[in-house]
Amino acid sequence: MKLREAIRDISDDDWLAISIRHSLIGKVPKKYVTGKILDYKVINYSGSKNTKDYVFYSFLVGDNHTS
Repeated sequence: MKLREAIRDISDDDWLAISIRHSLIGKVPKKYVTGKILDYKVINYSGSKNTKDYVFYSFLVGDNHTS
C-alpha cells in the first residue's frame, strides 16, 4: 500500500512520523506531507499514539526500489 492510501482517513491536523530505511525523515502534520513521498510503499505501520493535543502516527516507508 502506498503512503497516500494509508493516510487517507487521518485528520489533516494529526501528526505523522515518517521513516525510510529506519531513519526518521520527519515529524509533521499530515496536511504538510506532499510530493513524491506519498507514492512510497508503506513497509510498516507502528500504530498511533494519543497526546494531549493530537494523534501521532508512525510509518516506515520505502521507495519502489526498496523492499
